[in-house]
Amino acid sequence: MSACLGVSGARRRCVRSLVGLLAAVLWATAASDPAVAGLFGSREVERPGAQTTFGKWNDVLQRYEKEQRAVPPPCRTREYDACLYPEWTAFIETVRKLDRLGQLKAVARYFDRLQYIEDQQNWGLSDYWATPGQFMSRNGDCEDFAISKYETLVLLGWSPGDLRIVYVQDMNLQVGHMILAATLDGTTYILDNQARNQLIRHDRIRHYRPVYSISEDRWWRHVPGG
Repeated sequence: MSACLGVSGARRRCVRSLVGLLAAVLWATAASDPAVAGLFGSREVERPGAQTTFGKWNDVLQRYEKEQRAVPPPCRTREYDACLYPEWTAFIETVRKLDRLGQLKAVARYFDRLQYIEDQQNWGLSDYWATPGQFMSRNGDCEDFAISKYETLVLLGWSPGDLRIVYVQDMNLQVGHMILAATLDGTTYILDNQARNQLIRHDRIRHYRPVYSISEDRWWRHVPGG
């Protein structure tokens, strides 16, 4: 079991099962694989095949591709309102002229204004990864913030190789959480709906222990550093 954190006045929790995902991570990576220094002081093992290893990642990318084809109208369904895409596109074009650090700050502010809502309440499911159109029209939980920020930065021209969606354990609260990590000029910044409108260097965060991270079709297993 895991949990996803959000902020809406007070801290809120959504409990979900990621047993299948974590089992796949542990099964697919041998303990003897070479590791390199990585996020939050962990040691990382890089692997191909994120979309085959993580079904929810593959599913949300496929739904996002389908959603993009729904613009222009008819663009509204029960699941998402792709009519919001022009507003999103206008934001992206405004932000495009900023430097990279300014883009990170703007993207954090743009999405952190949305509401946190648990998957069970929103979708009737314990764990659901929403597309940007779904998130913008129905709000969402921690991975939805991270996914939409990820896709926005890709549209701004960021390389997926500099972006990762990271599943962490919050060691203070003893729950799971998802965030976005973005690397710029050798420094990795964290975009986190728990720290609204902020950019924080990963090496200044002590209470997150990364478990796995994904980007495009690569993924990383994280083990404690030492």
